[in-house]
Amino acid sequence: MPDLKISELPPLAGNLLQETDPVAVADLSASETKSLTALQLATGIAPMFPASSIPSTAVAVTIPPGSIDTDELADDCVTGAKLADSSSAVVGPTVPSADFVGQLHIDTTTNYGYYWNGTAWTNFQGAAAVGSITGGTGPVVISPVQTAGDIVLNTSYANSSGPGQFVAGPTASAGVVGLRQIIGGDLPTAGIAQGAVAVSGNGLRMNGETLEIDNDVLASTAFNVVQVDPKGLVTGYQPIGPTDLPIATTSTLGAVMIGDGIAVSGTGNISLDQQSGAGEFTKVTINDRGIVTSGTVLEAADIPDLPAEKLTSGFLNLQRIASHTIEREKLAPYSIAFIQEAAPATDDATLFAGCLWFQESTAQLRMWNANAWTAVGFGRLAADNLRFGGTIDADTGEVTGVTSAGTTAGLTIGGNLPTATDPLGGLYLVVDTAGNNINVTPGLSYDPGDWVLCISENEGWVRIDTLSGGGGGGSDTLAGLLDTQIVTPSEGDVLVYAANALWTNEGTLNGGVY
Repeated sequence: MPDLKISELPPLAGNLLQETDPVAVADLSASETKSLTALQLATGIAPMFPASSIPSTAVAVTIPPGSIDTDELADDCVTGAKLADSSSAVVGPTVPSADFVGQLHIDTTTNYGYYWNGTAWTNFQGAAAVGSITGGTGPVVISPVQTAGDIVLNTSYANSSGPGQFVAGPTASAGVVGLRQIIGGDLPTAGIAQGAVAVSGNGLRMNGETLEIDNDVLASTAFNVVQVDPKGLVTGYQPIGPTDLPIATTSTLGAVMIGDGIAVSGTGNISLDQQSGAGEFTKVTINDRGIVTSGTVLEAADIPDLPAEKLTSGFLNLQRIASHTIEREKLAPYSIAFIQEAAPATDDATLFAGCLWFQESTAQLRMWNANAWTAVGFGRLAADNLRFGGTIDADTGEVTGVTSAGTTAGLTIGGNLPTATDPLGGLYLVVDTAGNNINVTPGLSYDPGDWVLCISENEGWVRIDTLSGGGGGGSDTLAGLLDTQIVTPSEGDVLVYAANALWTNEGTLNGGVY
């Protein structure tokens, strides 16, 4: 690139100037051209500017915060106009945060002044903080005393000019308070509220400095009849006599005289005249005033006849109840028998020998023999005897026919036999088909004509073999047992057919009930 004149060089934009860019400078002392950087040129020229040669309008300077300290400020150069509000003394109702030692704070609520001592806000003290206080004269003398910045106000009363003087204002109007004596006009008149009164007689008088009752009578320790004046003062008295007492009436209190039947002792005690000796009596005699005059013991003749309804408690001795006198309608329910399922307790206080117990589910009747319950019947089996319930297929175990007794017992055609219970005792069915599948007697084989009979809940169902051992039989013949009762059976007895065509207990023809 050929050498060019400075005027021919292309211009360099200000924002492209770098501190290290070279600048050509003619050195007049050496008659030659030298170079230096733009930074060297700027720092070298700055001290060469004459004082006040650069107007402030030509300078755009941003001073960073904290860059001016006390050395940059001339002494006495900051005027009061330059200070911001609360810059040297913070004025307000709350305590501020301190910025420097010696800062002031004026509390606008109390008007107290404080300064920051580097640790805490401290209030002003001493005479300079208070100013001057001058005491005064009068009834109350105030004497200020200042000690080490503290001021104490001492008060005292001025000396009086005469006896009986008090601090008070004028009597009839407002005015200066001074020392003077209290006069009557200073005191309010007494009424409901406390106040001053005047002693003007009418039962009261002054005895020197003492207020007393204006009444003098002789002293007496006895209760007397007295005379009083209109003010209620006793002016005279005398002992109480009979004529001083009013006579009592039926409606008013008063004096009375002791009459017949009443006695009075020398000390005035009133009592009844003694009529009879003391004691406890069941029969007495009284006079026309209701006073007992004598007493004896009741006799049988003294007791009047009483109706039975007068007796409300206790009990009659058995000797008072005649034999065969209690009728059936007089007996209470359950008076002679229990009617319940569970056995009555043996320690029941109402038990007696001969008491009955009826159990409805089994129709069993028992009697208490003073030791145990003893049966007096044979339950449903005695009441109903054997009951023909129907027919059954022993091969399938199903009921094939039912009677009214079987229906009552809960049997149904096609169903199995129920579990044995005491109420089912005496119910039997006749086998119409051989087999061994009847559910209540598992494993037992039946022939046509055999019975399956319920004994009781404990004994269960049993098979009655009607064909073994000869002797004919079958259901048609055995059906005659339905109307037969064996009253006194014994071991080894059998049923035989008698000549009169009746079944009887062998050996006891006349002992059966037919």
